[in-house]
Amino acid sequence: MSRGLLMAVTKWGSAPNAPHVLLATTHLESWVGPEANGEVLANRRRQLAEAGEKVARRAAEAQCCLAVLAGDMNWNDADGGDPLEVLRATAGGGGWRDAWQAVGSPQESRATMGWNFRLDRCFYLCPPPRTGSSVPQVQPTAVSLVGKSQPPSLHGRTVETRGGKRQKLLPSDHRGLLVSFAPRRAGAGWAAELD
Repeated sequence: MSRGLLMAVTKWGSAPNAPHVLLATTHLESWVGPEANGEVLANRRRQLAEAGEKVARRAAEAQCCLAVLAGDMNWNDADGGDPLEVLRATAGGGGWRDAWQAVGSPQESRATMGWNFRLDRCFYLCPPPRTGSSVPQVQPTAVSLVGKSQPPSLHGRTVETRGGKRQKLLPSDHRGLLVSFAPRRAGAGWAAELD
């Protein structure tokens, strides 16, 4: 990929019959300037397609009820198009969704960098359940931003910007995404533990 993809399969809850969940994070190619923009955009699309394919394949192998691919996608819809089109062309097919869109595109959770940029994304895939499976489908229930204010450990500290101005020192120049998921239908067993 020329960038990293970190994946982990875990269980959703501690019940013996708790379903598996795949969590993955990546940081796609960064913008380096207008002279290289064409190459960067092509690399970013390729990286997202490769990540989506690997996540979908591993989630199917592990029989996961949910696969999450999140991180700094560096994706600007204005010049990169819809990233879901890239993901839906992979092994995950049309099942890929954008968590932010799925919860109604809340504007207070849109800009993860600066005032208008939604560079950080959380995509998810719910593989179809096997015949006779009691594993429920999963859906996002909320998306919010974290890291919007200075944590106590950095209280009062500032940093000089490229323009020579001082601003509060924050853990990152991006805001983090906090995404909550829940089963679409509550059933016996593991789903009861989530309440």
